[in-house]
Amino acid sequence: QFGVFISRSSSRIFPISSRLLPFLGVLQMLNAIIFFKDAMSRFIPHIFIIFLMILYEGLLGGGAYVNTFRAVHKTVTEQTREFSMTFVSMADSFGIVLAGFLAIPAHNFICSHRNLL
Repeated sequence: QFGVFISRSSSRIFPISSRLLPFLGVLQMLNAIIFFKDAMSRFIPHIFIIFLMILYEGLLGGGAYVNTFRAVHKTVTEQTREFSMTFVSMADSFGIVLAGFLAIPAHNFICSHRNLL
């Protein structure tokens, strides 16, 4: 959460162009793949590296969140701005719920692969 706080608080200092926002999602997916691979085979040698990766993930997520809202606020007409920001907020919440539900079978798969269940 610290990374999210930092990135959301510093969006005025380090704004991210709306053209680069999809790249943040790609970096988040790459991070998720690395975490999954490490959960399966434990190749990252120290927990401190994991902590840094979690901070990095928070920076990516918070930066994507705040800069998406900033882009919507700047580019959408005033007549549709409220609807657009509500839609973005709902999409974000839906993504969080979906990730929560997908975490259950992912957890079971990882634990069964590592013989932890």
